[in-house]
Amino acid sequence: MTKSSGVCMTLRMKVTALIMGIIFLTSAATAYVIYQAQATLIETSKNRELNIVALLVQSTLQDRAEEALAKSSLIGNIPAVRSAFRSGDRDALMEQLHPTVTFQRENYGLTQASFWNPPASSFLVLFDPSRAVGEDVSHYREILTTASRRQEAQKGIEIGRSGPALRGVFPVKDEQGFIGIIDIATDFSALAAEVKQSTGYEVGIFIHNELMEKTAVNVARPESQYIIGGLRSIQSTNWKDIKAVASPELLSYTADIHFATVATPAGSYGWVSVPLADFAGRPIGAVVATRSFNQFQRQANQAVALALFVAVLQAVLLTATILVLVRVMILRPVRHVQTCLHSLVKDGDTAVDSTLTERGDEIGQIARSLQELRDKMVSEK
Repeated sequence: MTKSSGVCMTLRMKVTALIMGIIFLTSAATAYVIYQAQATLIETSKNRELNIVALLVQSTLQDRAEEALAKSSLIGNIPAVRSAFRSGDRDALMEQLHPTVTFQRENYGLTQASFWNPPASSFLVLFDPSRAVGEDVSHYREILTTASRRQEAQKGIEIGRSGPALRGVFPVKDEQGFIGIIDIATDFSALAAEVKQSTGYEVGIFIHNELMEKTAVNVARPESQYIIGGLRSIQSTNWKDIKAVASPELLSYTADIHFATVATPAGSYGWVSVPLADFAGRPIGAVVATRSFNQFQRQANQAVALALFVAVLQAVLLTATILVLVRVMILRPVRHVQTCLHSLVKDGDTAVDSTLTERGDEIGQIARSLQELRDKMVSEK
């Protein structure tokens, strides 16, 4: 009996081990598939969000340049402005426009409103009327010379003595012909504020430091912390957050849009860099945007927990179900057949359970073979 029980226990242990191994592999595969699906979904969400921010930065840059051009066009089409410009009446222009442009500067980031004689000689700077008339800036204000030469409106970014700005340059004409140029410039504060309000991202504007030192001579050189990888920060919504993520490598992408997820001591951050080009299409820097991606990390952790929970639950349910089925359908009938065979050999008990012989599976075949053995033993008596 001990030896037979040992064989039966060995079979039960082998079957159990095989089932547990299969269930473990199945559960592990299930957990891996669930985690990979969640991780892919999270990564897709990150990239989609970064792409939306990049598109918003691009469209806002375009909108701000269009807005500057619209303002210069509006001013240039006022008959009284054209008349005063034609007659060289600086006082009349100041009287008509100074209150309006002052309001724009105080509320909408207007940094310059000026009139220029062709090709690029100063006539009137509304925020600095004492500036000398006739100052020639054609050697560094290409947008003015281009608008003057072509007598066509120009828009975009250009670096001036006071730094880069989004500019709208409009050629003023009357019935007598071309008079001169109106230049309206805005800084990047409205752009940065709009992107931050819409997305929650902190925004920074970076310009190649070499270009700043060459042209923006009226801008003091900043502290070294504001120059990273050869690019100078000229404006930001939160320099502390920008600086914590920015690196020379990340700021090296000034030709194409670049996405990244950056690990910092404060956690994971999303980063997007959008190239800045001047009005002629030449690269001059980048607009960057960043925000904490810790919520995505929490989602990833939750995905791991979910995968493990499902795997454990699956393992428990499958193990319980399969072991019960194996015990009822295989192990118990086998032990019954073993008991019958042992009784037949030892005690001459020839009774075989009819429920076993009626089975259509292998256990039924064994039971019928046992029945045949029983019948043979009876006939030989």
